[in-house]
Amino acid sequence: MTLRFVRRLAAVFALSFAASASTIHSPDFTDMWWNAAESGWGINIVQQNNTIFATWFVYGPDGKPKWYVASGMLPESSPTGFVFQGDLYETNGPWFGGPFTPAPTNQSVGTARLSFSSASTATLTYNAGTTSVSKSITRYTFQNTTPVGLYYPAGISIIASGCSNSSSNGARYALGLMTATVNGSLVTFRVTINDSTSCTFAGTLVQDGRFASVSAGTWSCTAGSTVTNGGNFTLGMLDIQIQHLTATITGNDQSCAITGRFGGLRDVVN
Repeated sequence: MTLRFVRRLAAVFALSFAASASTIHSPDFTDMWWNAAESGWGINIVQQNNTIFATWFVYGPDGKPKWYVASGMLPESSPTGFVFQGDLYETNGPWFGGPFTPAPTNQSVGTARLSFSSASTATLTYNAGTTSVSKSITRYTFQNTTPVGLYYPAGISIIASGCSNSSSNGARYALGLMTATVNGSLVTFRVTINDSTSCTFAGTLVQDGRFASVSAGTWSCTAGSTVTNGGNFTLGMLDIQIQHLTATITGNDQSCAITGRFGGLRDVVN
């Protein structure tokens, strides 16, 4: 990274999960989902590439548990978000306490549709026989994650746009050593670029299912004791794993808007 964090880091620090500029990927919707106003039922969504395998646990008219499966939900074109649709099955099999028989019954009972309006909100619509259901669902949080640790290399890949100086528009990339600390709900990422230059990102850490986010963030870069740039930022879909940390980033500095990707590899000693 350069002294100004790769040409006005603030203007270019947002990261992108896309494999390339010409490839569009959906967010990873893998998680446990529910309707917070209707505890007792839920849906497990597992996404691999562009296919979703969904299983949900509800109750039949007799009040007994019932499982439905949509094992091959594929994406549809949608101007307002990401939509997946597939056949819906009701499955039956041998009693779990008895010998296994390899001939369970898989009965097609209708279709299912997941319409995601954001990375963490969706509408589940399905037809099971003569019954039609539509429910709003969100990711279910049952445990917080923490980004605390040392990351190297840590990378930023962003697009700067709307800059007051048009020559600052465009793609920017940067590498450094990053430390992450948490104090209550405040998370701080400090990226060391070289012996005299570093950038600090701090904001409110919020858990949202398997992902986290950082809101109300501010950032600044310094060279020695001089502040060289700064602004505001938000991290979305912050995925904290044993091997790495990744997120989307949006924000601004004094003259540019930025969007992109943010992340790093965990150091092997932590």
